[in-house]
Amino acid sequence: MMTKEILFDYFSGKATLLTKKRVEEWLRQPGSEEFFYQCLEEWETVYLQDVPPLEEEWERFRTYMRHTPTTGPTPTDLPENSQPRRLPVSRWAAVAASAVLLLGAGFVFWKDTIFYQTHAARYGETRTVTLPDRSQVTLSANSTLRVPRRFGHDAVREVWLSGEAFFSVTHQRNHRRFVVHAKQMDIEVLGTKFNVNDRRGATQVVLQEGQVKIVSFLKAKADTVLMKPGQLAKASLQHKQVTLKKVQAESYVSWRENKLVFEETPLPEVLQTVEDYYGITFTNQSRDNAWLQKRYTGILPNNDLPVVLKALSSIYRLDIQRQDNQVVIQ
Repeated sequence: MMTKEILFDYFSGKATLLTKKRVEEWLRQPGSEEFFYQCLEEWETVYLQDVPPLEEEWERFRTYMRHTPTTGPTPTDLPENSQPRRLPVSRWAAVAASAVLLLGAGFVFWKDTIFYQTHAARYGETRTVTLPDRSQVTLSANSTLRVPRRFGHDAVREVWLSGEAFFSVTHQRNHRRFVVHAKQMDIEVLGTKFNVNDRRGATQVVLQEGQVKIVSFLKAKADTVLMKPGQLAKASLQHKQVTLKKVQAESYVSWRENKLVFEETPLPEVLQTVEDYYGITFTNQSRDNAWLQKRYTGILPNNDLPVVLKALSSIYRLDIQRQDNQVVIQ
């Protein structure tokens, strides 16, 4: 029988070769993974992991910069009759305050740049990123993925998403978790395929393969939900809870094939989706707003805006005029 003590030794690297083999054989048995990850979560809570000393490294960098000679004139290069110009106290205070603000903003910017790599997809395009663990992430239009430069060296593989992306996560032999941080929830997986849409104050996850654990922090007590393939989980600031429903997962990942699939979708939601993919803004100036109550079922391209506007205009008999990124409905 597998015990917590044996697994703790396994996690900390103290287990013998015979014990490691025993654990790996036990993991092949049905139902063993649940206890395995319960113990792993408890072990990570009790024992501090190998966290890189980011603040110490940044302080070393700043110390280096302070002691690096500048290329400008030194005091001995100045004319003998030059005198330092005194600033009023109020001016010195303003200069000091500005310096503090600039240093603070610079620190955040450079720290983010040094320790993280950001991948982005522009409006009207998709982009596929292969992570160091061979996991693949396909970014939808107007989306960014932030990845630690130490990715693969920490106890947990984690990334931060803004926008929408499809994840195909590899399962590693040491069973390290993969965590996607979105605005309204964290998505924890091992090896699986799923889609995350994190826009407009809501986070939506559609599971295609494998198993996913959703952890939402919208309420005082975190909500934890286990998803099965073909389910959609959604959490928003408005509803403050995670909801589950059965869906056709293929419809939610069709954007990777440059298709936006809608099924009985309210037209305002269709327009919002088009805005998110193309970076445009719809303005309604029509006198008859009956069309806002209609629903749309069909497929629109996510890489050809003129075709989208022509289709909506023809189906709903609307006068749609585009001016740069502004689209007026009359």
